[in-house]
Amino acid sequence: MIELRKKEYEIKHNYFCVHNYPNYNHMSDSIVLLDSIREISMCAEVAEKDDRKIIIAFDATELDNWEMCKFRWHMFHQRHIRGKHQESYFEKGTVLHYFMELYYKAKLNKETIDQAKLEEIVERGRIKSLDYDLTTEEVAETIFQFREYHRFYEDENIIPLYVEEPFTVEIYSDQKIQVLIAGQPDLIFKYSGSSDIIVMDHKRMSRNTDYSPLRNQFNLYATALKTDTVIVNKIGFQKTLKPKDRFLRTPFVYNPESLDEWKQEAVREAKEMILYNDGSKGFPKNRTSCEKWNGCYLQRYCATRPSGREFLIGSEYLVGTPWDIGKGLE
Repeated sequence: MIELRKKEYEIKHNYFCVHNYPNYNHMSDSIVLLDSIREISMCAEVAEKDDRKIIIAFDATELDNWEMCKFRWHMFHQRHIRGKHQESYFEKGTVLHYFMELYYKAKLNKETIDQAKLEEIVERGRIKSLDYDLTTEEVAETIFQFREYHRFYEDENIIPLYVEEPFTVEIYSDQKIQVLIAGQPDLIFKYSGSSDIIVMDHKRMSRNTDYSPLRNQFNLYATALKTDTVIVNKIGFQKTLKPKDRFLRTPFVYNPESLDEWKQEAVREAKEMILYNDGSKGFPKNRTSCEKWNGCYLQRYCATRPSGREFLIGSEYLVGTPWDIGKGLE
C-alpha cells in the first residue's frame, strides 16, 4: 500500500539541500507528500562539505525540457524566462483541469453529484475562469464539455484516492547524490472491487492526438506510484463528434523491466544536469527541436543576434515565477 506522508525540507536558493541528516531516507514503498513544490524545480547545488548531499529533484516537464534542449531548460527552469503572451490553449486547459479537480474531489469526499452539486462546481469554475484571458465563448464551451463529460461517465465505477496531490519519490541515492522525481497526478484511483492503484491524466483535446507510452510523464507516474497502468483521459472539444468519440480513455500498461530502463535513463540525465548546473559547460541549443510542438517559444529569442537578445526581455519575454507543477500543466 502506498503511504502518503508529510515531510518538511530545507529549501535554499531554489536548491534542495540536506545538512547533517544522516538518517534521511525514503522508504521504498512510500511517497513524500508536499504542501508545495514550487522550489522543487531545480538543478543541484555542488556540495561544499562532506556532510552535505546533493539532492536533485525534477518533474516530467523539467525532464522533457532538458532532453529537448539544454538551452530551453536553462531559460525556463533556471532563468524563469516566459513568453509574454500565454497561449489561450493552455489557459483553457487549466480551467478544464480545475473543473475536473472539483468534480473528483467531490467524489473523493463521497458527495453525491446531483444537479445542485454540479451547478456549484460550474459556478466555482466560472469564477476561476476570470483569472485567465478567456472569452465568454471559450468559458461556455468548457462548461458545456464538462457537463457532457459528467453525463457520459456518470456511472463510472472508480474510487478516487488522491486528486491533484503533489509528491516526490527517491529513485537513486549514493553517498553524494540523491535523485527525486516529482509529480502531481490529476487523479489516483482504483476500480470498485480491486486494490490495484491506477493513475489518470486528463488531456483537453481539440483534435484527435495519439500519445506515446514512452512519454516521460506517464513513465514517471508509473515508477513513482508503483503501478503498471496509466490512463490518458481524453476530453474532446471537437464539435462534430459524438460524446462516445470525444471522451476516450487510453490505458498504457507498463512492465517492471521497461520502467527500470526509464529510471536508469532518468538518473543518468539527472547526473548530467548537475554537471551543467553552474553554466561552465554552457547550454547548447538543440536546433532540431526548434520547430517541434508548434515551435519553441524561444525561437524569436534564439534567432536574434546574440548581442541583442537580452533587449527582448521585457518586450517579448518576461521573468516569471519558478516552475511549479502545482500551477502548471504536464
